[in-house]
Amino acid sequence: MKTIPIVVVVALFLALAVPARAGDKCALCRDAGTLVCAACSGKKVRTVACPECEGRGDLLCPYCCGEYDTAGGDKPIKKGKGILPCPNEACYEGKVTYEIGTAKDTCRLCSGRSSIDCLFCRKTSFPCVTCAGRKKVDSACGECRATGAIPCPLCRVQPERDSCAACGGAEPESCPRCASSGATLALCYACGGNDEAACRECWGLGRYACRQCNGTGVTRSKSTNRTTGNVTIAGKKSHDSCSGKGSFDCKVCRGKKKTACWVKEWNPKLYHKEGRLKIDCAYCAGAGRLECAGCRKGSHRGFEAAALRLREAGLQAQAKALLEEAARRAERWFSTPRTADESAEDTVARVREREATLARLRKAANE
Repeated sequence: MKTIPIVVVVALFLALAVPARAGDKCALCRDAGTLVCAACSGKKVRTVACPECEGRGDLLCPYCCGEYDTAGGDKPIKKGKGILPCPNEACYEGKVTYEIGTAKDTCRLCSGRSSIDCLFCRKTSFPCVTCAGRKKVDSACGECRATGAIPCPLCRVQPERDSCAACGGAEPESCPRCASSGATLALCYACGGNDEAACRECWGLGRYACRQCNGTGVTRSKSTNRTTGNVTIAGKKSHDSCSGKGSFDCKVCRGKKKTACWVKEWNPKLYHKEGRLKIDCAYCAGAGRLECAGCRKGSHRGFEAAALRLREAGLQAQAKALLEEAARRAERWFSTPRTADESAEDTVARVREREATLARLRKAANE
């Protein structure tokens, strides 16, 4: 299908628009100049699935939701169990085997479990910092730039102008929720807002295994047969150095199990202060401005939306004129790279989106 010249489109649109007027008033808006935004029903805000957690409401713990092999070749701990392998390197299936013979003593660091509860999270996950666990966020409606209204597609949208049908080329307004900064503060997922998090040195246990008794709290004596030279285990007793505890207080947290929140140390790019993280403002998607959805991905989107409103009103011919104009603008929009250093993969994606968009618009125009 060949693209219709803009002059022809404009002439057709203006000619078809005249019969749609009742008396001296626009048949659609009654000369109000605007219509209620269909995308947000005039509410200015759209509630959408949280983009950060994809609507789950939580973020998986990077510690216990991976597959870890416990020391000594124990079975891998499955994902999402909220547990970690025992930090005691000598522990195997909750037991410590003596270097001579087959005698085994219980590892006191894990109490014979061979694993410990993950103290970095709350049962395998953190509440999502963006939606605070609500799964959804309020986002400014991009179709109307959070105004609740769009220009009347019958008497206000002007195809001859090189501007967006949705906003008429108006400058984006400042986001009122983040004061144009594009960021807001949320509770830190690691410390929950109290600026303390589980000690990473001891995995939140507050202690580490005694290396002399391998975390058992006991020592075993051995005897040597004078005739054969064979060494055997003679008995065991409480280990004096650790007082039979099998562990010592962690030198980093001094047995308190927690330290100052380490998120900033873990990721220096993050802003962390008083238990708060700086995150993108969900309302403006981190832009700091209320941008028009049509302008953000080409003005053809605004014309397509306007055409759909005309079609809903039964004005098929006028809708077709705007859809053909949308196709012309889409072809121009997708003809150039979005960035100066566009990769080959991005080029393929752009061309693919171009063909899909043009096919959709041309099909709608011919319906």
